[in-house]
Amino acid sequence: MNKIYSLMASAGLLLSGSSASAQMLPNGNFETWTGSGTSIAIGGGWVGNGLLRLSSLNVNTGSGTETRVPADGQYFVGLRNVISGTSGTLGFIRNRFAFNQRPVSMRAASMFFAGTAAGESWGFNILFLKNKTGGGKDTILRSSGVLNPATVSNWAQLTIGLTTLYNTQFPGVNPDTADVTFFLTPNGSSQISATGLLALDALTWSDFALSNKPFELDALSALKVFPNPSAGAPVNVHFQSGMSGNGTLALYDMQGKLVRTIYEGVMESGHSHFNIQTVGLNKGLYLIRLQHAGGVKEARLSVL
Repeated sequence: MNKIYSLMASAGLLLSGSSASAQMLPNGNFETWTGSGTSIAIGGGWVGNGLLRLSSLNVNTGSGTETRVPADGQYFVGLRNVISGTSGTLGFIRNRFAFNQRPVSMRAASMFFAGTAAGESWGFNILFLKNKTGGGKDTILRSSGVLNPATVSNWAQLTIGLTTLYNTQFPGVNPDTADVTFFLTPNGSSQISATGLLALDALTWSDFALSNKPFELDALSALKVFPNPSAGAPVNVHFQSGMSGNGTLALYDMQGKLVRTIYEGVMESGHSHFNIQTVGLNKGLYLIRLQHAGGVKEARLSVL
């Protein structure tokens, strides 16, 4: 299976501890899990692909096999690429959440076992955003990189420095949103294998305070439509958004022709509710489409 993943150059990587104060990321020691196998959800908003719940790992060292346990907490997250037959998907773990200060660095206890077939390395992506007045977002910081596994020893304290990476266009501006992803990446031949493993635990920000305001992992939830089918009664459409911005809610027929624009304008973050009058509509299927700064969502409506 050949896959090509484009990455920015690594920047600000340090393999050292920090004397700065630290704030644990939501569930940064991965204690709360649901599911089994690779279909696992991690409490605190972490989601991903190829996730494993691990309470210990056996590591071969110069003095023999030793058992490693999480640096902090009951479990750590194990991350693998997922292979099915000749096809595969990149393993990743990701969280998006709200905060209210500029961190100096992000730290994580890490352990990496390279894939024997593909020799994967592992990488990260960090995106900081600031809400704009009237909708939309400004990018305050964007950093991506791949870390050579040879530089990561067992339970190394990886520190990603951030102070030199902030966009100078926004001096002193604190972000509203953090989007953090760790992932396995193939070698130069773009091959991936199922034998590589990344274990992470104890993720923290340094010199940082998390926000108390909620943030939905998905910028835009699915549309909830009821009653559906409708026999002439008004139809309620509900959805939630993690960001404010301009949006349009409209009704289309199944050939894609616009039937009615329900709302067009600024949609605030949080919960939104709209009514659709079905009196006068022909019987049949319709498509409700929401176009929003956070994405596009669609749902079918049946009119009896």
